[in-house]
Amino acid sequence: MIQDLKKYLNLKTPLFQFFLFLSLFGIISTIDLLISTVNPVERNQYLMNAVVVLMMGCVVYYLIRYGFGVKGANPVNFLISTWIVYLLMHPTNSVWYFMVGVIAIGVGKYLFRRNNLPIFNPAAMALAITYGISVIIRSFNPSMPTLLVSWWGVDMTQNITNSVPVLNVIVPVFFLLVFMRYAGAFRRFRYALIFFVTFLISMFVYSYLTESLTSALSLTYANIFNATAFCAFVMLAEPKTSPIFPRQHIVIGILSGLALFVFYTALGAWLVDPLLTVVLFANVATVLTKIRYATIVPLANNAEK
Repeated sequence: MIQDLKKYLNLKTPLFQFFLFLSLFGIISTIDLLISTVNPVERNQYLMNAVVVLMMGCVVYYLIRYGFGVKGANPVNFLISTWIVYLLMHPTNSVWYFMVGVIAIGVGKYLFRRNNLPIFNPAAMALAITYGISVIIRSFNPSMPTLLVSWWGVDMTQNITNSVPVLNVIVPVFFLLVFMRYAGAFRRFRYALIFFVTFLISMFVYSYLTESLTSALSLTYANIFNATAFCAFVMLAEPKTSPIFPRQHIVIGILSGLALFVFYTALGAWLVDPLLTVVLFANVATVLTKIRYATIVPLANNAEK
């Protein structure tokens, strides 16, 4: 098995490099969480969540590749999605939801496909599926809370650097720049940036008109290093579920940025949460443009003949 998977573990590929960086980011976020948690019972629970998720990711991937015979399944892609699911689900969730979330990665990734590619971002779809399951469970057992998606682990500022102002600036800037770098390596930097800037400008103008310039500036600064940036440069930039051509980057990037603005200001936590909803929205817009392109190009070629 090790020899079979060895070809995916290549330090020269951007995908494996990104996996290593995301793993480092996830470990730092977990350590930051554990250090800032006073209650030892809660600390043990959070640590168990991390261990269970990563072990579950390996088990589910093994079953997909060797149990169901999906030989094209890339372990690096699957473990990246596993890290993202872990970092987005609030640590107070039941450990069962974490397990369901990892299983749902495989379900979403290999059930919703077109042209042998996933339609939806695997982590986003996994969390949407898990949330739906939690709603069903709650309808039978009202004492069981629904899944809480808080994006707790993707905030680029860390509690452990708060006491050192210089590090409190350097660390989030470093994380953001590296995430941007890999969005560029996957040729999705323009798309992610257009989405990000569109949303920031929309929120700045809205906050300025409804509150004050100070509030608008504070909100904009906060969004640069929080979950919105991770959503843009990691989840939207996922190459298999994002648009390919520059014009699509511009159109879908602007539409998705405006959609996120609407979700935050008017629709609230529609579906699961605004950021997950906008990722799925962008995925749907992307597949619709791909279908349209696949229809138009043959017609244009026939017309030229």
